[in-house]
Amino acid sequence: MRIPKFKSEKEEADWLYAHRKEIEAEFRKEKKTKTLTVQEIIERERTKPISIRLAVGDIERAKRRARAQGIGYQTLIRMLVHESLRQ
Repeated sequence: MRIPKFKSEKEEADWLYAHRKEIEAEFRKEKKTKTLTVQEIIERERTKPISIRLAVGDIERAKRRARAQGIGYQTLIRMLVHESLRQ
């Protein structure tokens, strides 16, 4: 998708909003076909699988939120933990 030049932030925001479905579809397509970089492989190797018990309601909320963002719910939970621990 070619993104035009804009005269104002409002014009850009309006265009992005009007084309959001197409943009999201491109992101999803890119996500499915993306090959991992060396750095991503190294980061993945530094992870360790764990098991935790979460309330069913929390898992369902995470799934809904993740679906809205176009990511997996476990990825969302991992991101939330990571962000929380950085603070």
